[in-house]
Amino acid sequence: MADSSHPNFPHFPSDPFELFYLTFDHGKDRAQAITMPVLLEHLIKRVLRAAFRQDDEIANELFRPSGALGNYGTKVRLAYMLGVLSETTYKDFLIIGKIRNKFAHAFTIKEFCDQPIKQWIESLSTYRELNCIRDEEIDQKDPDIEFKAAFKFTISQQLETDSGYYRETIRFYSHSLQTEEEWWKKMRGASSGAATRPPWPKTPASRRR
Repeated sequence: MADSSHPNFPHFPSDPFELFYLTFDHGKDRAQAITMPVLLEHLIKRVLRAAFRQDDEIANELFRPSGALGNYGTKVRLAYMLGVLSETTYKDFLIIGKIRNKFAHAFTIKEFCDQPIKQWIESLSTYRELNCIRDEEIDQKDPDIEFKAAFKFTISQQLETDSGYYRETIRFYSHSLQTEEEWWKKMRGASSGAATRPPWPKTPASRRR
């Protein structure tokens, strides 16, 4: 199923994780760096639309490419000011935008291990958190030991490269934005005070269960 409203993706998947996996194996770092943030931008737009007054005509005008909210950075800043994004997440999203723009406009940048890309990736809050997950000792008596061991193994493989850190960051924030969107939808459909907002995840560890 596709969302034809996205100007750059005539067949944009309605399921954002479908898009993630479509872009996951593009191979070239430049393709990943430029394409994957489009998923985050799409999800931020969905969250904002869920939080806004439900007026499709005005929303479409605001979110069109030349509209007031057509720019990635503007969407991110508005989401932060509305409390949709935490300060840490906001800073990470700005870094992701810098990485995308650097790959898009500096042809001397070819891989995630090139500077300043590598430095920017290492400055992401998720870089430290992912390392903690990889290095965490698993309690042998934990009833979920098999799941946690498999998850840790998968993370360890991804973190062998700088591109892996980037992909895992996009994946984590994609999950978080979906959760945020669902909360806003439930809040709109619930009576006053009936919906309890989940805290914005502070660590990728929240994905482990």
